[in-house]
Amino acid sequence: ILENKCVIIVNNPRLSIAKIISGLFVKESKFGIDNTAIIHKSAKLHSNIFIGPHTYIGEAEIGEGTIIYGNVYIYDNVKVGKNCIVHAGAVIGSDGFGFEKDEKGTWLKIPHIGGVIISDDVEIGANTCIDRGTLENTFISNGVKIDNLCHIGHNVTIGENSILTSGVVIGGSTKIGRNCWISPNSTIINGIYIEDSVFIGIGSVVVGKIKSNSRVFGNPAIKIAGNNK
Repeated sequence: ILENKCVIIVNNPRLSIAKIISGLFVKESKFGIDNTAIIHKSAKLHSNIFIGPHTYIGEAEIGEGTIIYGNVYIYDNVKVGKNCIVHAGAVIGSDGFGFEKDEKGTWLKIPHIGGVIISDDVEIGANTCIDRGTLENTFISNGVKIDNLCHIGHNVTIGENSILTSGVVIGGSTKIGRNCWISPNSTIINGIYIEDSVFIGIGSVVVGKIKSNSRVFGNPAIKIAGNNK
């Protein structure tokens, strides 16, 4: 099969391919703001950014090198850091889902007056929603990558370089550590702590704290063999 072929042996083929494709085939980003975008007069935008068609930017801050594609809605009190990518249809800064019954048994909406802070080198997939905090901020750390169709509740904190794949749902006030991998269609209930370097298998339902370097799977998620070291 390899006759008359040139073979280059590398330690990490996927990493090497990523670097080759990025260097040879990906066009350099062109910055600018589409004339159909709507930008609040108080928004703070770096000059070197891209904002696609029909996107709305409220009283927000967008850092250098960030690319925001079309039909994105960014509410007030949102900060997006440097070199981020926000794909089409994402909504950042909408109200968290908080209600409490009053004396008459009617659901009363709890106002959410916090914001969303997205650090540097974060990628947010298409049609993903990130809710604003109730009193404090929802926080996404450096290097986090979020796939399409994810939901991140109010006051969630996600640690550096963690990965959320498609369809992940994270309940409010959950804290996720660094270098975690959350597989497709997993659900994490509100108010729990997932420590560093945790692997959560596909379709899992997480209902309790997970310690560092654990691998969990199932409904409810339980620890499985192996670790992430």
